[in-house]
Amino acid sequence: MTMTRDDFNRLLMSIRQRPATSFTGFWFNLIEYRQFQFIQGDLRHETSQEGDLRQVAALVDGVRTDDIEGFWPEIQGYPVEKAEEEMLISYLSRQGSNDVELIVPERNRARPVPWGRFDESPEFGIYRAFIYPAVVDAIEAIEAHHDLLKACL
Repeated sequence: MTMTRDDFNRLLMSIRQRPATSFTGFWFNLIEYRQFQFIQGDLRHETSQEGDLRQVAALVDGVRTDDIEGFWPEIQGYPVEKAEEEMLISYLSRQGSNDVELIVPERNRARPVPWGRFDESPEFGIYRAFIYPAVVDAIEAIEAHHDLLKACL
């Protein structure tokens, strides 16, 4: 079934009747179509460590690129259900190239460091076997050099 403009407007009215929700994500982009704004991005939830990549996650109002730039932005909007998301994507993708705009705000290119125990990380074995001994040897050599200087005085 192809969604008409009236179907699209009715769907948006039903979405807008929901209570506004706070959305947090790893990153967000903004989709603008006529006077409507939608958020897409990698949503994060307190109940899950995994991200939820959504093409249309929320209907929003008055969002600027400053509001969603960087990592871990948080915005208020009306949640879009997965079935509705598919219909919205289908409708928006059929619009003219000058009617729909994807706005990608500035953000860092590096992912944040995954916090956890260092001794459980894959790199720990390399540090324990090679880097730590080299650091200890360097410190001992410096201390030995200082002890030799002290002995000469």
